[in-house]
Amino acid sequence: MSGATGKAGINIRQWQEGSFGSASKNYKHFLKFFLFSPGVILSFMFYFKKMIMNTYTESTRRNILFAVMLASFLTPFAGSALSAALPDVGRAYGAGPDSLAWILQSFLLGCIVFMLPVGKVTEKAGCRLVFMAGMAVFVISALIAPLQTEYAGFLVSRALQGLGSAMIFATNNSILSLTFPPEKRGFAMGWNISMVFLGSTLGPCVGGLANFYFGWRSIFWIFAAVGSLALAFSFVFMRDPMRLPHTGKGADWIGIVLYGLSMLLTMGGLAEISRCDWAVWAFTGGIVLAVLLVVLERRVPDDKAVLPTRLFSTNRMFAGSTLAAVINFAGVFAELFLVSLYLQSVLGFSSREAGLILLLHPLPMCLLSPLMGSLSDRVGCTRLCCIGMAVITLGLTAVGACVFFRQFWPLLPALAATGVGSAFFGAPNNSAIMGSVNREQYGIASAMLGAARLVGQSLSMALAGVVLTMKWPGLAPRDLLALDIIIAFAVMTVLTAIGIFASALRQPAKGPAA
Repeated sequence: MSGATGKAGINIRQWQEGSFGSASKNYKHFLKFFLFSPGVILSFMFYFKKMIMNTYTESTRRNILFAVMLASFLTPFAGSALSAALPDVGRAYGAGPDSLAWILQSFLLGCIVFMLPVGKVTEKAGCRLVFMAGMAVFVISALIAPLQTEYAGFLVSRALQGLGSAMIFATNNSILSLTFPPEKRGFAMGWNISMVFLGSTLGPCVGGLANFYFGWRSIFWIFAAVGSLALAFSFVFMRDPMRLPHTGKGADWIGIVLYGLSMLLTMGGLAEISRCDWAVWAFTGGIVLAVLLVVLERRVPDDKAVLPTRLFSTNRMFAGSTLAAVINFAGVFAELFLVSLYLQSVLGFSSREAGLILLLHPLPMCLLSPLMGSLSDRVGCTRLCCIGMAVITLGLTAVGACVFFRQFWPLLPALAATGVGSAFFGAPNNSAIMGSVNREQYGIASAMLGAARLVGQSLSMALAGVVLTMKWPGLAPRDLLALDIIIAFAVMTVLTAIGIFASALRQPAKGPAA
């Protein structure tokens, strides 16, 4: 363990000399790694498939679940794998550190801007077609992104990758809800969300290794390889078009445009609100458009509206579960980012050591989510969601206390506690959302679930960014950073505490969703 200053000096020299992530010319090693990385990922997949086969005997359903799991793994994996390669991508395109955040932000914006419109398209085109089209868009964008010669073209390719991810996330929960009966829905949701957590966990690790040995472009080849396998698996085993009951005629184009502009301005403004003056105006304009959208959508028939306002006003289970999902992601998503800063910049751990320590958060989520999903089928969702949010709140409080007292060892169980709480909350809450709507509303409900996740993540990172820019006179840099992290965790703790009440006060429904 070395001092923070010395480690920071190494990073600066690596940036200046361009030595970090230099591509290897040993093609034998490249071939081994190219085969090994997807192999590690897929070994998890087939391990989970084997377990599913042992607990659920209907081959069609288990194969569809496996295809959805593979796609659900890939989208968060693509969102996080590039984080370790940002400096090298910036050098390749001549982009400064201030603009590198848009490599990740363009992906998120592509997801959230298209999420709800894709949900409406699913009602007409069917889940299978939209799901497979999303996989195809994802693979094609992964192939063309590293070939771009201009930074703007690269960002557009990342936005297209976000569009493909939106098409996947807007349909995956619908497919599972159409495939599995209500008493097995939590089981399917649990396995699926465990793949989301696994993708987020392995992304930085696999991406960092690929970038270090073979350059950042190799990360996109891994995207394309795994995505092609997921597309082939979906084509073979997803035979039913999975059309949703739909009686609407035409589309609410005004609502679609307003939604896209409001999300673009709001999320784009949030991403830059701590750095640029225009971001405040963009964020304000996005909020104004969002309010206008809500007013107009209340006058649009339910079968055409892009935003299900009546569903929110008449279905408390749906409204409360969606609100709880936003609060959960807003309160938890920035935790690993802030703890990583604490470990490296305050306690002086290396990035490798910090990365291993941070695994204590997602591992319980991966392991316990299937169990919690199955449990929600028997005992209901509301109780598990409340317990999960309460455990998360206690865990965040403990993490903040560790930063306040400059402790390390108590941080380990605190990180694990937030992971356990997230496992209690995630799959049951997803099952509650999908179980609270009718079959014809699966498309928009699945899209709203994806949008809630992305909005919560964006709010969480915006909160962290704003707090970390706060200045306190008379404090040394390390003490200033620690104080800002403590304030961020205090706000996140309050959010998740509110989330306990949002989970408890939703209207109970009959069946698994209750």
